[in-house]
Amino acid sequence: MEPFGFAKGELSSFYIGNRRYCVSCSDTEVLTLLQQIYEARLAADNRYWAVRMRPQIRRIELLNARAVIVHVIEKTPDVRMRILAIWLRGRCGGYLGTATIASFAHAPEYQLQKECVRALQRLSGWAELREIASNAGHPRIRKLATQPAVKPLGERLSCMLKNVQPISTSEESSPKSKLWLLSGHVLNYTAPKSVEAIRQILWRIKRLVSS
Repeated sequence: MEPFGFAKGELSSFYIGNRRYCVSCSDTEVLTLLQQIYEARLAADNRYWAVRMRPQIRRIELLNARAVIVHVIEKTPDVRMRILAIWLRGRCGGYLGTATIASFAHAPEYQLQKECVRALQRLSGWAELREIASNAGHPRIRKLATQPAVKPLGERLSCMLKNVQPISTSEESSPKSKLWLLSGHVLNYTAPKSVEAIRQILWRIKRLVSS
């Protein structure tokens, strides 16, 4: 487990900051999948490793074991493993580990810096991105970390109102109420979700909140 930052015989728990995490079955599975993806990426004849490893990548996203991925980012001695872990961490969502990722945005390796910025964009690490945009040594990294200016609210509303039109309502309706229709928009109603689907959604939300 050395490539993941675990010492021999210590695959039981790890720390992120001052918080201790116990290695779960999901964490162990994520590390196994991470090793498979890592080996596929290093294969000289595998240009389309991400496509071929799509099931493994999606499985990591589903398991959403963010803490153990952050541990790999912090502790792995392999820069290529760190780049891969940062890329996967950005695909899992949430905020855990944004400070850790930002700390590697000033590393000597350009590819590592670039992956850090992209992951922070996916994780909404705006404060970290502003710091990188101001202090990064590489001009391309500063440009990549710079967020586009937000358009004024009035301009955004004007663009939105171009695609809507008022619809006359009945006389019984309140004179203050208006009904607006988005031109070209078709409402496609679907059947209600099953109880099992709702339970699955709630289970995923619970995992996101507790991670």
